[in-house]
Amino acid sequence: MKRVLTVLTALMLLFSVISIGYCTDDSDSSQKVMNFNLQQAVDYALKHNRDILIQDLNVKKAELFYEKEMKRLDKYEASKEDSEKMAFEPWKMSAQIMEEMKNDMGVTKRAIELNFQIAKWNKEIKQNEIKYNVEKAYYDLVQALKRVEIAKESLDLAKKQYEQSKKMFELGLLSNQELLEMECAVSQAQTSYTSAQMGYQFQKMNFNNILGLPLDQEIKLNQTVQYEKHDKIELQDSIEKALKNNALLKTVKEKVELTKLVFKAAEAVYPKNTYKYKEYEIGLEEAIKNLEMVEKGIEMEVRMAYIKLLTAEKQIKTCEMAVKKSEEALRLAMLGYEAGQKTPNDVTKARIELMRAKNDLASQIYNYNIALLDFKYSTGLGKRELQEIYLR
Repeated sequence: MKRVLTVLTALMLLFSVISIGYCTDDSDSSQKVMNFNLQQAVDYALKHNRDILIQDLNVKKAELFYEKEMKRLDKYEASKEDSEKMAFEPWKMSAQIMEEMKNDMGVTKRAIELNFQIAKWNKEIKQNEIKYNVEKAYYDLVQALKRVEIAKESLDLAKKQYEQSKKMFELGLLSNQELLEMECAVSQAQTSYTSAQMGYQFQKMNFNNILGLPLDQEIKLNQTVQYEKHDKIELQDSIEKALKNNALLKTVKEKVELTKLVFKAAEAVYPKNTYKYKEYEIGLEEAIKNLEMVEKGIEMEVRMAYIKLLTAEKQIKTCEMAVKKSEEALRLAMLGYEAGQKTPNDVTKARIELMRAKNDLASQIYNYNIALLDFKYSTGLGKRELQEIYLR
């Protein structure tokens, strides 16, 4: 008897453990849904993105290098009097004279300061890049969700049409072939819906990845993306703003000024017929040409974003009209179908055309918002990381 009780007790304990483990697994599997509007998504990414931490470290490294080089220049200034005494000794190397002249003209100090500033700009540029990527990913995800909604609407409508066709078939108003056509239309709508869902899952993973979330994290977007008319844009003012704000252009302009000073030093050291003189002369020409290219590139970026914005805005109105037209065409096709004047194929075509029109409208609204996003960032600091400058 005792042995039986012992076995029963052991079994009860075993089942208890299994039950507890099962309950625990259930509770762990439940995942909290995270809600985001556009600004919350940007804030989350800026807080959790590793690239920002790396840029912080780069700024610290640049600051240490800046302090070290400034101390070196201070020592140079302290021994400047001795250096001046040696400046015209014939045995002195031209390269050394060049370095001393660059120090005296403030070139070295300005180059050190510029590289330190580049490190600080790069942090802001990385923030810009993250913001842009998050905003675009948000729009991508909203667009994918809109496609799912449209595909679901199409599927529900196809099912409704099929149910209506079955009733007509039972009343002898529809042939078996026509009923099969409506059934096939449901199958095609189901395939489109499944494809839209897969597209949404892909965009959701991309969004989660950019924010630094687990790829399978469930999320909910609290902000719809619609067409909202932008503020009045003066194109020339926007171009001037971009030329004023762009960090790359600021860097290239300063490099040109420093290269001019270096060339001035080279003129005092090297004869015009020497290779070294030509090398510094070509270096100055390259710097000036690069400045012109950067200025043109910035202006082109602003103009292209502006054209895309206007084009997308105009096409939205066209797409809105197409949706209304397609809605009316479907309504008439359904009425004709019920009256025996339209075929199942006519109804299916009208439904597909309406969904295409709705997808086109959603795409144009998406294109408009992306163009507006591109235009906004085209007039700012930029989102392309800068490289440190090196002077010959």
